[in-house]
Amino acid sequence: MRERKRRNTGRWRSLKNASTDRSESEEPMYATVVIARSSAGTSERAAIEEELGGLCVARGLDTVLVPDLYHVADRSHIWEVLAALPGPIVVFGRLYPRPLEWLLRSHGVGEDGLRAFDLGAYEDARSALRAALPGQPQEPGIAPGRLQELQEAVAPRWYPLVDRSRCTNCRHCLQFCIFGVYELDEAGHVTTKSPDNCKPGCPACARVCPNSAIMFPLHADDEAIAGAPGKFVTMDAAARRMYYLRTGARCPKCGLDAAAPPAAGRGGEKCAECGRRLPDSHATPAEAPRSEVLDEIDALINELDNLAHGSQ
Repeated sequence: MRERKRRNTGRWRSLKNASTDRSESEEPMYATVVIARSSAGTSERAAIEEELGGLCVARGLDTVLVPDLYHVADRSHIWEVLAALPGPIVVFGRLYPRPLEWLLRSHGVGEDGLRAFDLGAYEDARSALRAALPGQPQEPGIAPGRLQELQEAVAPRWYPLVDRSRCTNCRHCLQFCIFGVYELDEAGHVTTKSPDNCKPGCPACARVCPNSAIMFPLHADDEAIAGAPGKFVTMDAAARRMYYLRTGARCPKCGLDAAAPPAAGRGGEKCAECGRRLPDSHATPAEAPRSEVLDEIDALINELDNLAHGSQ
């Protein structure tokens, strides 16, 4: 494949800064195509994947067929092969584009450009190809691309993906998760060090992320948690107060943060956003009650503990 990149150097358009959130270009695009097969394995889906591969190869595009990438093990050789692919990459799968993109980026795939497309959003293979590669010519006599299939048995997995374009490294997920999924890397950034520690079906950390950076692409009940385009998780009042208490972040409404001295007194009002008690000059420190936010956190942790023990 690297020889092919050299032959087509003059025809490749750089996608180094391309992302799945950007509008489609009308110019011809030359890229390596990756098609992730559906784990559902239905004949209809398999037929679309086969047809799409054939269309790409006929247009001179090197194409790689792989298993459902979300379920591919982190240490699989497949990731090494994909990371070594030349030039920009266009990937088709059965996830929303945003989690599909960040799944590949988390494995070092697509450093020269990456665009992801959800095959489930298109009626057939041809419409998917037109959306991903608008204006891609089918020139008479063009040399066909190379087709490669990477086969590997995969087992069902459930774990979070992090959208680095939204993550602010507030570390709330690190403090919140009781399953040990998250750790800090050498640079001090939160990473999913042990993704398979995650409790199957649990999307709790995605619900408390203030920037909707955490995605569970197989979550069926909330498009925002699954990573649908333009969707953001709406944190409820308890989740917002937990975030401010645990991270010490400054509240945009009352202006208080972790460095502010605790306000005393039962009569003092609480900020509706962060739950911190507002200053009350008529109260005394001895009268300060237990924080209701702590009660809410205890209740949520108990719920997660019950969930964890229920799986044993």
